[in-house]
Amino acid sequence: MRYLSERNLWEGAATLVAGLALWLFAGDVEVPVVDLAKAGVVMMCVGGAQTGWGVVRSARRLNGQRSPPGTHSTSPVSLLATRARMKSRSERRFR
Repeated sequence: MRYLSERNLWEGAATLVAGLALWLFAGDVEVPVVDLAKAGVVMMCVGGAQTGWGVVRSARRLNGQRSPPGTHSTSPVSLLATRARMKSRSERRFR
């Protein structure tokens, strides 16, 4: 698996299938701690969410909406600070 989106798709699909198997075939199995049918439903929800997230990530990767490395910004303040730093460096060259 080359990309994280592929891993999310495979793991999500496997979790969804395992949850479906638990929900369908382990309903009458007695386990003292947890009901296996309910655990299967939870696993299906988690697997579906993870598969959906993998689809979204792979679609974003294919459309080119991924920003280049090192350009992620958490706030506009960091962008303004970067511009100010670049401006001060260019002004120093011309002095």
